[in-house]
Amino acid sequence: MFLIDKFLLIAGILMILGILSSKFSARAGLPVLVLFLGLGMLAGSDGIGKSAFEG
Repeated sequence: MFLIDKFLLIAGILMILGILSSKFSARAGLPVLVLFLGLGMLAGSDGIGKSAFEG
């Protein structure tokens, strides 16, 4: 798989997770920012995603 394909796939998955987390936060009574921070931590270099944000 090409690099741009992986980038678009990961970006799409993160956008879908962001939308779903905003729907879930309304039901759970949590602020949306807390769930976005959690998703960012999971996608980051120390989380499950192992995304390197440095060039």
